[in-house]
Amino acid sequence: MGCSKEKFLDEKPNQALLVPQTLEELQAILDNTALFNGIAGALTTTGITPLLGQTASDEYFVGRPTAYVSSSNTYMKATYTWDKKDVYAGYETIVDWTKPYNSILSANICLEQLSKLSMSDQNSLLGREVRGTALFHRAHLYFQLAQVFAPVYSKEYSSQKNGLPIRLRGDINEGVVRTTLSDTYVQILNDLLEALKYLPANALYTTRPNIAAAKALLARVYLSMSDYPQALIYANKALEIKSKLMDYNSLDLTKAFPIHKDNDEVIFSSLMIVGGVVNTAFSPSYASVDSNIVNSYENGDLRKSVFLKKRTPANSIGMEFKGSYFGDSYCFSGLATDELYLIKAECLARSGRTEDACVALNTLLKNRFDPLKFDPLDERDPDKLLKIVLDERRKELLFRGLRWTDLRRLNLDPRFAVTLKRNIGEEEFELPPNDVRYTYPIPADVMGFHPEMFQNPR
Repeated sequence: MGCSKEKFLDEKPNQALLVPQTLEELQAILDNTALFNGIAGALTTTGITPLLGQTASDEYFVGRPTAYVSSSNTYMKATYTWDKKDVYAGYETIVDWTKPYNSILSANICLEQLSKLSMSDQNSLLGREVRGTALFHRAHLYFQLAQVFAPVYSKEYSSQKNGLPIRLRGDINEGVVRTTLSDTYVQILNDLLEALKYLPANALYTTRPNIAAAKALLARVYLSMSDYPQALIYANKALEIKSKLMDYNSLDLTKAFPIHKDNDEVIFSSLMIVGGVVNTAFSPSYASVDSNIVNSYENGDLRKSVFLKKRTPANSIGMEFKGSYFGDSYCFSGLATDELYLIKAECLARSGRTEDACVALNTLLKNRFDPLKFDPLDERDPDKLLKIVLDERRKELLFRGLRWTDLRRLNLDPRFAVTLKRNIGEEEFELPPNDVRYTYPIPADVMGFHPEMFQNPR
């Protein structure tokens, strides 16, 4: 404390120590699985995709009601009951916002630094993969943010609604302005379509995106936009590359987590955020699978045994989820082939191609049932078949972070709109279809730096 620091402080820092200079350094940044996949290491997993939508969904209920009522975690209570006034319970910094945007910043820096390298470097195999990977990650995280902090997409009103603040540069001093919802989705789609030109056909690890991952994500994005023809196109294109399904008959149901990490269905691996103040009712300590889902599995459907187990802690009720595609208690939010078959089946059913839709759905289901109890689906009524497909999405894609997006888009159709309800003691809470609470507020610390930015209504 007593030494002189004038000379040290006057010295200009060597920028070369701070800015990546080579393709290998850029690849190393993009290989940071904590930044882009939410996988921080062998013993620590923190997630990267927002959990708030999952917390507010109807896939679970509080399996430990006594602990919930006595909990001092006001954040947990506010998110679980869709609090109308302060869903963040006074917290100003929300990791569901900060973590994805921090990773987007790193992707932007990689793209900027890549553009400063020689054309031979940029056009090399590694240079092309760096560009495609950075574009994919940016699109993936903007899409995840849009499911929570932007309104549900509707073509009719997308140009009139506020989307996300979109940043495409690595300058943290750049001004922040919210784009329209239409522009937000155009950016996501453009990034993915551009990434297809550069991504490799194969990746060494599921934490690295490849062509199949970009096409699978395009199918998911288009589905969220209710653009079913395009969703079908990209689901088919992804399945042309990777279509393998696990046979659940081959899984060891005695294991705590029967599905292993990086299994044959995983196309791209990422995890939902856990820890920190987002210690919500959805955490494994509290969450029990919704009883309607538990009761929906038919006799012979192996998913009930693969995905669920009875809760054992004292004062707990219901069944606990154990079917993560990450092979442990953390929630997989990545891309997998089972989702693609369901996207394909839904889009075909919506277009009236019921026979083809049944083929797609049966391809999935025959790998989920005891073969002696599997009765192939043959439904020719498009409306009935569509409902069956949507029910299968709930049973198959449990705890993947997809239900919130499904609720938002399906609420636009009166046939499938639902009112969510929670009961805590004698008190009942409701979330009606298309309520403004389907869009979370921009966190207070962000609004504090940008008070001119339009806040989401609550």
